[in-house]
Amino acid sequence: MGRKFTVGILILAFLAGGAWYWYTHLRGPNWNVIVVTLGSTRADHVGCYGSPDAKTPALDELAQRGVLFER
Repeated sequence: MGRKFTVGILILAFLAGGAWYWYTHLRGPNWNVIVVTLGSTRADHVGCYGSPDAKTPALDELAQRGVLFER
């Protein structure tokens, strides 16, 4: 177990250090993603999809500030 084990541990430590450096310094902007799915709500009962009578202010604001998918 001697020398090969030591070399393997050093290589693993080097790769882990490189991954940590990439993750903390080089990966670009930190994105926050929220995915909202509503399986039992009809689209015509939500304000951001065009219902004038809907009472969904939080969903409407979230849709306005983010990306809204219609399909």
